[in-house]
Amino acid sequence: MELRFRRCSLRLNFSFFAVLAVMLLLRDRQATAVCFVSALLHECGHLVLLRVFGAHVRRVAFGAAGIVIERGDVCLLPGTKEALAALGGVFVNALLCALALLLRFRLNERLCQTLLWSNALLGALNLLPVYPLDLWRALHALLEDRLSPERTEPLLRRVSLCGCAAFCAFSLWYFLKIGRNLSLLAVCVYLLLLNLKRRSSDV
Repeated sequence: MELRFRRCSLRLNFSFFAVLAVMLLLRDRQATAVCFVSALLHECGHLVLLRVFGAHVRRVAFGAAGIVIERGDVCLLPGTKEALAALGGVFVNALLCALALLLRFRLNERLCQTLLWSNALLGALNLLPVYPLDLWRALHALLEDRLSPERTEPLLRRVSLCGCAAFCAFSLWYFLKIGRNLSLLAVCVYLLLLNLKRRSSDV
């Protein structure tokens, strides 16, 4: 289903609702709802800064892999603005963490803890220099302004693969020493497959 709003459209894929329904059935509903709202506000952080800097957002698509913002710009924004827009979601996660800490004695303590940890983890994940996460996109925008594409792409590809390997090592350690976390494992496999696929397509 696709809804039009002037120059932007909103696409809602069945796969998104299927994944959300499975999460609601298998996990705590309050935690799932908080995670969903946090992810939605994370993307709103990107959207707000893109609009502030004058970028054209063509479509926002909800799918099984999450929420994807599709741009209509022929060219990207200048490096610093593009980097800030890439980190807009992390800024929102930091604000929500601060809000959870401020309200922890006024609202339901469990709700505030869930809000705090879900945003802390989402923000920390996106601060990994791994393709296609937010910090990687910010680094790409900054380096592209200063280096040639022939130097930028190989450098960022190596950084992304090293970051992905470190994240996989951490996930394995967590699995063996602390406990099973299917969400962490799924994110790890997803990022690894994306980077391996990207590397093979560039060869």
